[in-house]
Amino acid sequence: MSDFWSQFSPQAPANDQGDMLFAIRHQQVLSINGPDASKFMQGQFTCNLSEINGQEYRRGAMCNAKGRMVASFDLALFTDEFLMATDQSLSPVALAHLKKYMVFFKCKMTEQNYVLAGLKGPNALKFIEKHLGVDTSNLANGDYTQLTLEHGIIIKLPFDAGFEIWLQAEHAEEPLSKLASECPLTASSTPNKDAWQANLIQAGLAHLDANLSEALIPQMINLAQTGGISFSKGCYTGQEIVARMQYLGKLKRHSYILKLQSPAALSSGQDIFTPEHKSAIGSIVNVTQQGDTQYVFAVLEDKFKDAPLCFGQDSSPLAAEHLPLPYPLIEPEE
Repeated sequence: MSDFWSQFSPQAPANDQGDMLFAIRHQQVLSINGPDASKFMQGQFTCNLSEINGQEYRRGAMCNAKGRMVASFDLALFTDEFLMATDQSLSPVALAHLKKYMVFFKCKMTEQNYVLAGLKGPNALKFIEKHLGVDTSNLANGDYTQLTLEHGIIIKLPFDAGFEIWLQAEHAEEPLSKLASECPLTASSTPNKDAWQANLIQAGLAHLDANLSEALIPQMINLAQTGGISFSKGCYTGQEIVARMQYLGKLKRHSYILKLQSPAALSSGQDIFTPEHKSAIGSIVNVTQQGDTQYVFAVLEDKFKDAPLCFGQDSSPLAAEHLPLPYPLIEPEE
């Protein structure tokens, strides 16, 4: 994916309406197919596979037996196979984890060569229709909707986060060049910290990387609020712990959006402290830097969310502005 974008030069002039095309360089697409694929994933994933049908996709996670997320992902049905987009660093982790259980099912899972792009702005649907030659009426129907193309898919993210286009690499250059002829291309020379990541953070949409694999419960990254957990689908690996957190009111951490003014580099998995507490009160899930401004999606103990925050045990507090989440934090059921 990064090789594609490094050679991809067409750029439109600035668009005063705010339409933008984004290079997505940090995700890897995996395919899961075979007669038992849906049944297998239903027993492993937090989302409900019966809701994924070619018209709608779902966010989700796979957990270990302790309810800790091994990986998070977006999952869609493309013709006769499922496509899963996860962080590049988690692709081998997800493959190794799932293949331990896959031996009992008639299905297989492999990495695929896809190019991913983000598209956002008031004319996004018009540009999709014009340059990809498709009817976008289903995408206009609501969040988590999907459009199937001949060589890939388009999904609509929730909370006005825009659209993601997943295209087989050998068929990506022409349609993305056409889109880039009208939408300024926003790309980054740093593969894992791109402008699309900043967009996802501001939309409250977290994605794990390898630094946090098997560290967090799904609700800690607000996955229940962002369409990634079904509490009615039945059993899956880690389900007992996830359900207990939801129904017994034991979850004391959620994720929050922070805006910092600091040139110091921060990273996912980095612990967060407060001067009044010796142990860590949270950790960074996603972070992206734009100049001296850093946007951070951070898991925090709820009781410390408004406390002074230190990004290092012996560091001084940084001025952190809380940006509003685009959804309410659902309180655990009593």
